[in-house]
Amino acid sequence: MILILPDYVSDCLNKLTNNGFEAWCVGGAVRDHLMNKTPFDYDITTNATPTDVISIFDKTVPTGIKHGTVTVVTESGNIEITTYRTDGNYSDHRAPDSVVFETNVDNDLKRRDFTMNAICYNHKHGLFDPLNGLNDINNKVIRAIGDPKKRFTEDALRIIRAFRFSSQLGFDIEKSTKDAAIELFPLLQNISVERIYTDLVRILLSTHPENSDPLFSNGAFEFLEIPKSPMPSDIHKLPTDLAFRIAYIFKKSDCNIETVLRNLKVDNHTIKESLMYAQLLDKPLPKNNIEVKYILKDYGFERLDVWLKYHEIFAHDTSVSRYSLNCVLNNKEPYTLKDLNISGNDLISYVDDKKAIGEVLCKLLDHVIHHPHDNTKEKLIKLQQNIK
Repeated sequence: MILILPDYVSDCLNKLTNNGFEAWCVGGAVRDHLMNKTPFDYDITTNATPTDVISIFDKTVPTGIKHGTVTVVTESGNIEITTYRTDGNYSDHRAPDSVVFETNVDNDLKRRDFTMNAICYNHKHGLFDPLNGLNDINNKVIRAIGDPKKRFTEDALRIIRAFRFSSQLGFDIEKSTKDAAIELFPLLQNISVERIYTDLVRILLSTHPENSDPLFSNGAFEFLEIPKSPMPSDIHKLPTDLAFRIAYIFKKSDCNIETVLRNLKVDNHTIKESLMYAQLLDKPLPKNNIEVKYILKDYGFERLDVWLKYHEIFAHDTSVSRYSLNCVLNNKEPYTLKDLNISGNDLISYVDDKKAIGEVLCKLLDHVIHHPHDNTKEKLIKLQQNIK
């Protein structure tokens, strides 16, 4: 089997072999090629030591030199090159305390996570697949290499990765691999919340997020105050908006969304968006122009549009809401303060208490939402005189 690699990847492989070393493209890039997907990045494994790699290539960065990894920088892209190795103890359940460099690629492949990620390729030898990863890819199976308990105890992030790959690829997790992952969920407390959130995002935006159900049904994240609760089986139907999907699953689990997101150290923008969508999910569909304008005022067009798409996906009748929304937009009916044909400066000479100008503007907006034809400067100045 021949894989068409980018020129800069082939050049790196050739440069290593021309200097007397073995070199293979390995991991996710090979897996993606075999699945007719476009890889995002490439990794190379080799019997060249980090010192050798640094001497061979013009521009390198010692990104993980303790574990044998050097990043080669090229104009077309960066490539991580790692020396064949076996790993020592994993005292923190995340990274090996030490590594031993190897001369045999077989030993290097055996220390990896899943069979589908332990296939390597070069132009001279083609595929090298001693752990039958290609067979698992063809059968759409995620299988830990060797003893799954050992693999997950070494690096607990592999537990989430198994479910993330299942969600992204639509693969099943082999029974002993899944059973070990569920049994070892308590080890996830050793993983940084930032890394957990990164994989959760990938799960939520995947094509089969429902495949991650065992994580939620078995309380993998109870330490983050996410209670045991099934992943909604219909989540894959939702708009692929991260904040909307967060709001949907966490409302279903009846947890405090803000507390959970703070525990995960999520950025403030995503927290705000998620809370906004959580509020929208509790609201009835707007039935007329006025109700649409209040939704637009409080939540904006983009959030309203996502919310309506959600209802449409589940065959809820949004025809009245869509008609009203189109009327409001086509007629340019005012629904925000910036739509008012009057400003705070215009009111300075009319309002005694300058601190009350903002409140007056809000009341004027409330009026023109109901009476859009009153949105002229002259009418608004007259109207403000009657505002208490």
